[in-house]
Amino acid sequence: MRLRGPSRLLIVAALIVWPCLLKGEELPPSATPSGDRARHEAKYNYPSRHYIRPNPDSWHRVRFQVQSTFSSRYVWNGIPCSRGPVWQPNASLEYRGFGFSVNGNFVLNDEPNQGQFNEVDFTGYYGISIKKWVLEVSVSGSVFPNADPASLNFSEANMGANLHLAYPAGPLDLFTDFSIWFFEPAAGVFWELGIGYQRKLPLKFSIATSASFGLANGRYNESFLGPEIGTGPSVFSYSLSFPWNPWKGFYVTPQFNVSTLLTDAARDSVPFPTNVWGDLTLGYSF
Repeated sequence: MRLRGPSRLLIVAALIVWPCLLKGEELPPSATPSGDRARHEAKYNYPSRHYIRPNPDSWHRVRFQVQSTFSSRYVWNGIPCSRGPVWQPNASLEYRGFGFSVNGNFVLNDEPNQGQFNEVDFTGYYGISIKKWVLEVSVSGSVFPNADPASLNFSEANMGANLHLAYPAGPLDLFTDFSIWFFEPAAGVFWELGIGYQRKLPLKFSIATSASFGLANGRYNESFLGPEIGTGPSVFSYSLSFPWNPWKGFYVTPQFNVSTLLTDAARDSVPFPTNVWGDLTLGYSF
């Protein structure tokens, strides 16, 4: 499905605006749902984590978190990395703003690497709050076991860094992520600008939504998409989730996602240039 010109703009505007019309209690920076800090920078490694306003207060204690996400498709920065469902377990340990996490991708669908892990990500990160600003830096390495050239997630081991900066503007959060790769691809750059919004709802639910626009340089595009794409607009992404915290430390998050690559050259390089998929995340923090 190809969306062009006015059609894209109308869909983007509708998706961003309508959740903001819902009534509910706005979440301040120190009142994120229990047990889920859900860093923005998680999008650097993990393809579809729900938006949650960062909670710097939680960075000053020891916290261990495990979670399990089932996705109808693995999509990363608008690039399809599977044709069907995957399972993505994750574990993280944090203390005084420092953290380390491990994330895996297990193929469930009948396609290459079915019944196998074909990606494992290791990430070290640090977060700090300066007045209203939230700053996070992370370094991540990815390996691809059981490599199968026929898989959409076939790649070489790589390593990169990400800088995340966020600022609350009333009920909205403005954020940006700058990612750079060290080896594969060397000096590949992806820059994302986004806006997020969250409100509490009755029965321990909340609504969380975000929209972002990404740009990439030629080295990134050549490695992850194809040659002769060049530097320019990359992807538009939108997510809508309804986190539920029935008791302290435990959370369940259904999420709806849309992404579309923005140039004809990029769209022609992948089998699914526009993706609509869903996630279900279960997690516990202690």
